[in-house]
Amino acid sequence: MLVAGSCDRNMDITTRTLDFGRFTIDAPESWEPVSATGYDSYAGGMRLDDGKEVSFDLGWYSSDLNVDPELHEILWTTIDGKKAKVVRALVAGKGTTGVYFDSLEPDESLKFQMSAQKVNPVVQQQLLAAFATLKFRKADELPSNVPSCVGDLVSAIQSEPVRNPPASVWRYTYDGDTVYYIPPYCCDLPSQLFDSNCKFICSPDGGFSGKGDGKCTASLENGVRIWKDPR
Repeated sequence: MLVAGSCDRNMDITTRTLDFGRFTIDAPESWEPVSATGYDSYAGGMRLDDGKEVSFDLGWYSSDLNVDPELHEILWTTIDGKKAKVVRALVAGKGTTGVYFDSLEPDESLKFQMSAQKVNPVVQQQLLAAFATLKFRKADELPSNVPSCVGDLVSAIQSEPVRNPPASVWRYTYDGDTVYYIPPYCCDLPSQLFDSNCKFICSPDGGFSGKGDGKCTASLENGVRIWKDPR
């Protein structure tokens, strides 16, 4: 989603802000966002001018970019107030150029990595500049690109006593469509799965059997938590 534009004076290119829900990044305006399937994480990327792709993975098992130090420069820095590992192939056109965060939240090991392979010198510099613009939303901050009815679901949850474990809302792909999932909690209560209009679909899990209501006909894929109750 394009929400802003600017001119990068160092490389004389126009950039735009791409909103991936959980985070934003400023990238050359010709780069296009792409989606991917991540079975235990939120995955996606950006397609470059030459057809190559920059991939990202946000989850508990994201790669730490353990590259060969003889072939890469490895730098620890701070991006968006968070400790980040930046790797750069010493010979452009070979190796990895990427960024890795060991923890996006102080109380959890939610990791993130974004990287590309064998990019040319110009793209490498553009990537490094883009990494520095990464901004992550807080756990209790809903992304701007979710339906307004999801905000209503959150408001309803916040009007209730605090759940144990704390309530959260996740975005998944279900049978090719974007859906919103609220995990099960206390006392054998089932989970809830809603479509993009917040119409209830089914209960994938939870309940007395732990298997939901048995009415879900597809698996959940490419999941990312978009909200967590801060109370």
